[in-house]
Amino acid sequence: MKLLEKIYRAGGSVYINNGEIVIISPNKEKVSGKPLKKIWLRLAREIAEVTDIPCYRMTDYSTKQHPNRELGTVNLRFDEIGNGETVYRSYNCDIRYKKTGKIRPNKQFTAKSHSKFRKLCSLLDIPEPRSPSESWKLTRKLKWKLVTGEIYEHIPGIFRFEDNEILPLRIDEAQLRMLIMEENRVGSAMFTSKSRGETLGEKTKANTQIMQRREKSNRTGYKPPTNNKPLNNNTQDNRDNIKEVTRIQGLSNNEWLLEYGRHE
Repeated sequence: MKLLEKIYRAGGSVYINNGEIVIISPNKEKVSGKPLKKIWLRLAREIAEVTDIPCYRMTDYSTKQHPNRELGTVNLRFDEIGNGETVYRSYNCDIRYKKTGKIRPNKQFTAKSHSKFRKLCSLLDIPEPRSPSESWKLTRKLKWKLVTGEIYEHIPGIFRFEDNEILPLRIDEAQLRMLIMEENRVGSAMFTSKSRGETLGEKTKANTQIMQRREKSNRTGYKPPTNNKPLNNNTQDNRDNIKEVTRIQGLSNNEWLLEYGRHE
């Protein structure tokens, strides 16, 4: 059973706001901190799989000063959650000391006001570092965000995001719930993947993708639940689920998420 489905069956919920994976426990409290980080990548992979949206996370960055140019660049590296494909995006920045004009150590920079980089940080609800020496904090915050956008092949084998096309991923709780439950997988037809040129508006395409996902799941050893009855049916499974929700509600947020984050 997918971790997303386990969370829903336990009475919790999941949604994505401005690239941030948000988990609400059965006690209706937001889960954060180390318990979330331990299962973050697993959740992100499941979200990418059920939505068919190319999801990326920033994994590293570097700075560079170009000859005969006043400004340098900060180069962001993003890896796709599903297949690990690497995509880059560069922004103008200032990497020199104001007084001496010497180049700062690698990964220290300042973004100009109204720059495209600051716009990206604003979209992702990430405050900029107070000083260039704190630029490392950017990586710590950005790597826990999911983004998507149009990409192109800059040179053979090297892909980049189009200008102004990095967007924070947003999926509300109802959409994700509909997608994760096996009987509602056809809901993925509402999404469009620009970077791959795919429009998922036709039911036939959606059904084809569902079958492909099922075949892929079978190859990796995952078996979908055989009981596809709605959760609100008055069955033994539903009664067992109610007992499980009651038990989970007695746990703290950390205990609950750590228990449901374990691999089966």
